[in-house]
Amino acid sequence: EIAVAVDTSGSVSDEELQQFTVEITSILHDTNPERIHFLQCDTEVRADKEYTRENLPLRVTYEGRGGTAFSPVIEYINENHPAVSALVYLTDLESSDFGDQPHYPVLWVSTTNEEAPYGEVIQI
Repeated sequence: EIAVAVDTSGSVSDEELQQFTVEITSILHDTNPERIHFLQCDTEVRADKEYTRENLPLRVTYEGRGGTAFSPVIEYINENHPAVSALVYLTDLESSDFGDQPHYPVLWVSTTNEEAPYGEVIQI
């Protein structure tokens, strides 16, 4: 099981959200994980859905569009999805609220060249 979180804050454009959907589709298609816990978050977790390859093609309605905080996703995963082995977070990385580093690896997939205090950052 992996978690995929999308930053749905107001600083993320509709075009970026569309790109994020393409990236999630690629994860499902190429790696075929047992399941993806798909979380949407701005300053709080707005949606939690479970996806498998059988859900392709994805049709996502994004919720949120407020500020940005990453810690709610980490806390939510720790409380609700303890079997998660990794987190992929699609974002513009425009926040200072990263929370505590979780026990599982974090991959930040960013539309900017910002840095994160933990995990690996790749730019799309």
